[in-house]
Amino acid sequence: MAAPTLMTYDYTYAKFVVGDTVSLTPNYSGGTATSFTISATLPNGLYISPTTGVISGTVSSDGQVYTPTKYTITASNTDGSTTAEI
Repeated sequence: MAAPTLMTYDYTYAKFVVGDTVSLTPNYSGGTATSFTISATLPNGLYISPTTGVISGTVSSDGQVYTPTKYTITASNTDGSTTAEI
Protein backbone atom coordinates (compact mmCIF):
# COMPACT_ATOMS: atom_id res chain seq x y z
CA MET A 1 0.00 0.00 0.00
CA ALA A 2 1.27 3.50 -0.82
CA ALA A 3 1.07 6.47 1.51
CA PRO A 4 -1.71 9.01 0.94
CA THR A 5 -0.45 12.22 -0.71
CA LEU A 6 -1.53 15.71 -1.78
CA MET A 7 -4.53 16.07 0.55
CA THR A 8 -6.82 19.06 0.21
CA TYR A 9 -10.24 20.00 1.55
CA ASP A 10 -13.10 21.73 -0.28
CA TYR A 11 -11.99 24.94 1.48
CA THR A 12 -8.57 26.20 2.47
CA TYR A 13 -10.18 29.00 4.49
CA ALA A 14 -13.33 28.12 6.37
CA LYS A 15 -15.20 30.62 8.50
CA PHE A 16 -17.28 28.72 11.03
CA VAL A 17 -20.28 30.79 12.15
CA VAL A 18 -22.73 29.74 14.88
CA GLY A 19 -25.67 27.94 13.28
CA ASP A 20 -23.80 26.95 10.10
CA THR A 21 -24.03 23.35 8.98
CA VAL A 22 -20.59 22.20 7.84
CA SER A 23 -19.48 19.27 5.70
CA LEU A 24 -15.87 19.32 4.48
CA THR A 25 -14.59 16.26 2.64
CA PRO A 26 -10.89 15.53 2.09
CA ASN A 27 -9.49 14.75 -1.35
CA TYR A 28 -6.14 13.00 -1.70
CA SER A 29 -4.02 10.90 -4.03
CA GLY A 30 -1.89 7.83 -3.45
CA GLY A 31 -2.84 5.07 -1.03
CA THR A 32 -5.98 4.82 1.07
CA ALA A 33 -5.83 6.72 4.35
CA THR A 34 -6.87 4.60 7.32
CA SER A 35 -6.88 7.32 9.99
CA PHE A 36 -7.32 11.07 10.29
CA THR A 37 -6.32 13.41 13.10
CA ILE A 38 -6.63 17.16 13.61
CA SER A 39 -4.22 19.53 15.35
CA ALA A 40 -6.68 21.73 17.25
CA THR A 41 -10.11 21.42 18.85
CA LEU A 42 -12.90 22.23 16.41
CA PRO A 43 -15.69 24.64 17.41
CA ASN A 44 -18.49 23.09 19.48
CA GLY A 45 -20.79 20.99 17.31
CA LEU A 46 -18.17 20.08 14.70
CA TYR A 47 -16.45 16.71 14.52
CA ILE A 48 -13.86 14.99 12.35
CA SER A 49 -14.39 11.37 11.42
CA PRO A 50 -11.26 9.45 12.40
CA THR A 51 -11.81 7.03 9.50
CA THR A 52 -12.99 9.28 6.63
CA GLY A 53 -11.59 12.70 7.56
CA VAL A 54 -14.95 14.37 6.93
CA ILE A 55 -15.45 17.42 9.15
CA SER A 56 -19.16 17.87 9.80
CA GLY A 57 -21.83 19.10 12.16
CA THR A 58 -23.60 22.32 13.09
CA VAL A 59 -21.63 25.03 14.86
CA SER A 60 -23.15 25.75 18.27
CA SER A 61 -22.35 28.62 20.59
CA ASP A 62 -22.38 27.02 24.04
CA GLY A 63 -20.86 30.28 25.31
CA GLN A 64 -17.63 29.63 23.42
CA VAL A 65 -15.92 32.51 21.64
CA TYR A 66 -14.23 31.40 18.45
CA THR A 67 -10.94 32.92 17.39
CA PRO A 68 -9.29 32.39 14.01
CA THR A 69 -7.55 29.02 14.14
CA LYS A 70 -5.44 27.11 11.64
CA TYR A 71 -6.34 23.42 11.61
CA THR A 72 -3.84 20.86 10.31
CA ILE A 73 -5.42 17.56 9.36
CA THR A 74 -3.23 14.48 8.95
CA ALA A 75 -4.26 11.47 6.86
CA SER A 76 -2.18 8.36 7.36
CA ASN A 77 -1.76 4.66 6.80
CA THR A 78 1.04 2.20 7.56
CA ASP A 79 3.19 3.56 4.69
CA GLY A 80 3.08 7.26 5.57
CA SER A 81 1.00 10.38 5.86
CA THR A 82 0.03 13.69 4.28
CA THR A 83 -1.42 16.91 5.72
CA ALA A 84 -3.81 19.68 4.74
CA GLU A 85 -4.55 23.01 6.41
CA ILE A 86 -7.83 24.83 6.69
